[in-house]
Amino acid sequence: MVEDVTEGASKLTFYAAKYGNDANATLQVYYSTNSGSTWTQVGSCTLNGTWQQYSYNLNLTGNVRFKFVQTAGARLNIDDIAITSNNAPVANPELTAPVNGSTVNVGTIAATGTSVSKTIAVKGNDLTKALTLTTTGNGFSVTPTTITAAAANAGTNVTLTYASSTAGNATGTLTISSSEVSVTVNLTANKVAAPAITISSLDAMEAEQDGESTIVSGTVIGENNSYAITLSVTGNFEISLNRYTWASSLTLNPSGQTFYVRLADTATPGNYTATITATTGVVSAYADVNGTVTAKTVKPGDVNMNGFVTMDDLTLLINYLLTGYAEPFDVVAADISGNSEVDMDDLTLLINILLTSSSKINMNWTAVPVVGGIKIGNPLSERLEIYDFDAEQVAVTDGDAMLNLPAGIYLVSGSTTSVEVIVE
Repeated sequence: MVEDVTEGASKLTFYAAKYGNDANATLQVYYSTNSGSTWTQVGSCTLNGTWQQYSYNLNLTGNVRFKFVQTAGARLNIDDIAITSNNAPVANPELTAPVNGSTVNVGTIAATGTSVSKTIAVKGNDLTKALTLTTTGNGFSVTPTTITAAAANAGTNVTLTYASSTAGNATGTLTISSSEVSVTVNLTANKVAAPAITISSLDAMEAEQDGESTIVSGTVIGENNSYAITLSVTGNFEISLNRYTWASSLTLNPSGQTFYVRLADTATPGNYTATITATTGVVSAYADVNGTVTAKTVKPGDVNMNGFVTMDDLTLLINYLLTGYAEPFDVVAADISGNSEVDMDDLTLLINILLTSSSKINMNWTAVPVVGGIKIGNPLSERLEIYDFDAEQVAVTDGDAMLNLPAGIYLVSGSTTSVEVIVE
């Protein structure tokens, strides 16, 4: 400008853009209050191909003039330069809330919920245009979607909502804008994953009548679960967390635990089935359990029912015939003749069995798993060697023995045969 305006300047506005396909241009704006002797920079702007209004609020009094200096780029267009006198108040349309670039956490949806909402305030100054509200991000929405300028200037509330059936974190944006102002807010929300319980399948259990049941293990796993898990079993089974204390119901950690199952009663032969249930009261899981109790194998002459026919059985039978009492004593095993009576004929037959070694029982050794080890019956005192899974010898016996061994797979080897035994 080669002349001053005399009433100062409260605001300077103009429209500018680069020219056609020319390169972007950089424009600096200056003012002078001493007729151009010295200049003070107001601001700098980069012009692109879109017409845009640039505005600078000032508080200059007296004589003032302006100049534009292009510092980079090619040709440009500039138009509608307006200087507002400092005698009139200057309108300054702006949004004071929410803050541009801030983050609003809409909230967390419960595992069984569908949506969550949050209310925020919208406040403006000197607005003359209605505001439009839009959101991005799956599941985010806002109500209302338009606000009048008067309502915004007075301050009003809007409701942000996040609705989702998918667990996890979500992000989006809220944009509040008009031709005068624009504010963008970052949005976050979350949906808690639904709790879940799984229970592993279980192997079948076995037991001989009145004998010890095999023990199998299972695992309950809780995911996204904060509740204690109740584990229960029905029918002829019982469960344990340590293989020592047994019950029909247990309480597990929310994340789940390993448990053990066995037949509760082996007195009656038969096949048994039942269901194990793991539940929090909100979610549940189930597993089938099966077990078989086989009838007791009665070996003629094995009156003490230890699996072998020895002189101990002869002594018990003699005591029984003399006194009518012996302990332990199995009448069925003692009735060798099969006449439903225990008498001298049975004693004669037992003596013959022991003298002639006609019983196959005395011709074999046995190795069976028991809780915490291996029980060996070795009536002929055959040398038996016991090896672990790494083929290292862990024990040797020349007779009956009860070996306490850690869980694992073992090989009991005699002179002519070997037996694999699994210790749980």
